[in-house]
Amino acid sequence: MVGVRPESWDLVGENDSESVELVTDLVEELGAESFAYSTPAADAGWTARGGRVVVRVDRRTVVDPRQRLRVRPAPDEVFFFDAESGDRIR
Repeated sequence: MVGVRPESWDLVGENDSESVELVTDLVEELGAESFAYSTPAADAGWTARGGRVVVRVDRRTVVDPRQRLRVRPAPDEVFFFDAESGDRIR
């Protein structure tokens, strides 16, 4: 399993080959930041445990429900876990 914290996702352009596509379900606006609660796009080829990926976005970035986002995790902020035990591998 792979874990990425909400603040570790970067919004990127459509042509970024290392990105994944998400569909925004709900946006929680908190003033200085917002959280986009999203699900992997239907054709993404992967799933999210619990069905949802949370992405923190800057307050100057407008995200709407049903909007598609292209995101890429910061390479040094990706964590790996054993699928059975849940123990952190890295």
